[in-house]
Amino acid sequence: MANPFFVALGDRNGTLEEAASRGLEPFRHYLQNAINASRNRQVSCRWKPLDAQQWRLSIEAEVYRVHPFSEVELLLSEPGWYAITRDLVEDIPLDDSFALDPDDPVIVGKGRDRQNIRLTVADVRQRAGEVQVRLGEGLDLDRISWCGYALGVRSLDVALDSELKLDIDGRTRRASRVEGSRYRIDGAVEPTSELTCEGQRLAFRVLKSFDPASLGSPDLYRREGESYLLFAEREPKGILGRVEPETQRWYQGLGASHLSVDGAPLQEQHWKCESVPDKGRLYLQLTALEAGAPSLPGQVSLTAQPNVTLSCNRIESRDKWIQLIEDDEADDQQAGQSSLEYFFGDNIRILDSKAKRGDEGYSIIKARPDECQLLLRRGKGKGGNSVFPTQDQLQVQVDTSQLEKQKQAIQSLQRDPALAHASLIRLFEHRERTRWPEVEAVPEVDINWQVLTDITFDGCDRQREFVSKALATPDFAILDGPPGTGKTTTILELIVQLVRRGQRVLLSASTHAAINNVLERIQRDRVLAAEVFPLRIGDENRAVGVEAMQYDNQLKELRDQTGFEVSEQLLVDASNLVCGTTIGILRLFRNRALGLEAGEPPFDVLIVDECSKTTFQEFLVPARYARRWVLVGDERQLSPFAEREQITANLDQLMLKPGKSKEPAVLLDPAIQKACFYLQEFHPYRDRLIVPVSLPVLRALGAELQHRDPKAHEEILLLGPKQQGVNMPGCWLTPERCSEEPYHLYAHNLIFIEEGLLPELRDRLPDDAILLHPDWQESGHAFRHRAGWANRHQFRLRGREVLNDGFEVHQKVSDRLGSTGWSDEVCWRLEREYWLRFLKGNKHAYLKEQLDRLLPKSVQADGRIYTLRNIAFPSILEALSGDGLEKKGKMSPPL
Repeated sequence: MANPFFVALGDRNGTLEEAASRGLEPFRHYLQNAINASRNRQVSCRWKPLDAQQWRLSIEAEVYRVHPFSEVELLLSEPGWYAITRDLVEDIPLDDSFALDPDDPVIVGKGRDRQNIRLTVADVRQRAGEVQVRLGEGLDLDRISWCGYALGVRSLDVALDSELKLDIDGRTRRASRVEGSRYRIDGAVEPTSELTCEGQRLAFRVLKSFDPASLGSPDLYRREGESYLLFAEREPKGILGRVEPETQRWYQGLGASHLSVDGAPLQEQHWKCESVPDKGRLYLQLTALEAGAPSLPGQVSLTAQPNVTLSCNRIESRDKWIQLIEDDEADDQQAGQSSLEYFFGDNIRILDSKAKRGDEGYSIIKARPDECQLLLRRGKGKGGNSVFPTQDQLQVQVDTSQLEKQKQAIQSLQRDPALAHASLIRLFEHRERTRWPEVEAVPEVDINWQVLTDITFDGCDRQREFVSKALATPDFAILDGPPGTGKTTTILELIVQLVRRGQRVLLSASTHAAINNVLERIQRDRVLAAEVFPLRIGDENRAVGVEAMQYDNQLKELRDQTGFEVSEQLLVDASNLVCGTTIGILRLFRNRALGLEAGEPPFDVLIVDECSKTTFQEFLVPARYARRWVLVGDERQLSPFAEREQITANLDQLMLKPGKSKEPAVLLDPAIQKACFYLQEFHPYRDRLIVPVSLPVLRALGAELQHRDPKAHEEILLLGPKQQGVNMPGCWLTPERCSEEPYHLYAHNLIFIEEGLLPELRDRLPDDAILLHPDWQESGHAFRHRAGWANRHQFRLRGREVLNDGFEVHQKVSDRLGSTGWSDEVCWRLEREYWLRFLKGNKHAYLKEQLDRLLPKSVQADGRIYTLRNIAFPSILEALSGDGLEKKGKMSPPL
């Protein structure tokens, strides 16, 4: 029976449903294995108490933002005047060779409508760098003939409203009529500026312009863009500009490095600076991040303006902050995130390392994730004072809820996609056969630009082009660019344009910092803050610098201001920009007090910032809640973090063939994994080793050698029982044949022996070989080895350390075989190969050679292994572009 959800998407013959199932099933299988591997995993750390010295800072003046005005007189001509724009024959502007001759008549029109217009000296003038002529009213002209030239003309009869939008030197300004032709214009206007209105150039005269000296001493103000930041005891009066209170907003933008003591800026790594509310006002709070921090004086100054000081008072705090320290036994080979990051998850319970069953543990009051510092209370509630843990180690269970949500998103697309998700499903159709619609961008002239106003700024044209296309796209828009190219500025422009069109925006990213950065920019821009109403989802500890936008804080403020128990639904409905991490955003959709999921996505557009850190499966979690998707990032920047435990779990359970109905999935035989591991581990097979293995592993070795180059493996001997009905390679030696032809044992460097034959053949094994068996060093064979061969080896451990002593070889190789395996060795090489993907030449050819030895040859597994690689490592940006995907055999790219 056809799935009705896919039928609604136009999938009449089931091809789209089959493509979705085929493409999404590897993701679901990957996530399920990752969940199983992480479900009961515990992470521990040590801690130490912090002497969290704190100071409250407040400025001794108020802060104001001054937006300058200019007053100009627009020199409007009488009706009937025209400006000559260019020589139509040469298609160039007029130059100095053009000679005015008022006695020569102007010819306008053609045929019966042709007229000769006689001019006087009063009918010709030069103004604003143009030649202007009076030709009379009632004409609608764009060309004339005069003095032997064919000339283009533009009417100067411009009707001006009381409110204008002017272009001044490439920037859009608002102008308001004062009286007559006098207008007040936002910003500074120079006498040499070029001013146009709706494409018409206007002549003007500057009447008044803003004088920075009116603000007082230069030590107490500074220019920031087109406005001035002023420090004064009271609001300035009588200046040509709009004055806005800025104290609280200014506090929120300060960091430790903005403050100085005795002329030396404070260091961000030693001090944390944050704005804190108290009785309706904001203050600065400085917290020492290290024990033994020096005391601060009674005043500190601004680094950029030393004459501006802030009072500084020590806060006597009872908060018991702790510093987390990574466990000494943590795996230092693990790439990516620190194990301490698990202690800052959204759904965790922190316990003492030896906590008893039923212990309620600790909950987080406040956190400083970047510094790995916590303030804990006992139990789960919201009340209670901070406490120090009772033991010297803490532990937390790895949170699998993120993986669970990713799997749920995959399954939802497999089973019941919404109509708006047709484009997400189409990603799994064959790339070569799928044609995406051409997008006709919104004309730039139809957009009232708010952020990208300076067209002369390098790159502004490309930023505008992207916004124009993103507004029009029916599915995806991708902005890929290196740091410093204005991606965040482009996001801000896109957000405000979407909001002005009545659309709701979901802003997400893999990191809290990326979201906070966008919100801080909105917070600092008064025009954006008046149009965009953000709601920050997630813990207040993560909303650094934008705490006022955080969900709980906004809800509390709204209820305090109104005196009513305002519903959460009202708060959410009033927000046109909802923000959160790709997983943290789910806190909103899990809230039973809200009605957001009604079959179709509640948001018009999802914007994912820094999506080079976001995998495809992580992207799908918020993507389900939007109709269109905008991806912003740089695929050459830091890639998504991939946990090795999750990847090795999938390699251990590598699915060669998906299950169908009652047929189970076919997994890669562990014996083949072990065989391939040995073939890589002991390469190039130069030293004398005897390795006991199980019979399945010995058979797998035989099968692998039959599918590999015999010359490259002629040093290998397989010693095992006779196999009935099985075609074994020529290097397979039975015990019977070993008795008849014992020289084979001496003709090969690497011997794999079926472990059950070891008691029978132990005394026949060559004395110069090392037997990798736990009891070998106490055996007679080891005694004979010590007598004649102990220091005559040249074993190269992992290609680096050369070992001569046979017993040292035995110990170190045995330790290594017990600490790693096939999945570990494949995993880190796939990871390294991915990291080096942008290198040119053969600099990572060694990885390909090693992976070639590790990947099975007796079964087709390359495609499945690289499908796993294409799920674990590439970002959504790379997945959609195809640049980060590697194809090996069949089934490699999941998209």
